[in-house]
Amino acid sequence: MYTLMQKESDVSLQGRVLGLLISVSAFGVPAGMLVFGPLADVVDVRLLFVVGGLMTVPIGAYVMRSARRNRVAE
Repeated sequence: MYTLMQKESDVSLQGRVLGLLISVSAFGVPAGMLVFGPLADVVDVRLLFVVGGLMTVPIGAYVMRSARRNRVAE
């Protein structure tokens, strides 16, 4: 993802884009632990991993379809 962001963002904005992306990633880890930590006591952790992994396929397909639709519109 970082490589794609470097390729697609303007050269003058690369530091800002990557800095923002790293900040969001650094905030997402503790936020995910706050959400999924208590949930791990209720639901089996393996099930959370499987469901999360399976959800990446439709979300990735949606993002790719949206990007292709936006590129065709340009």
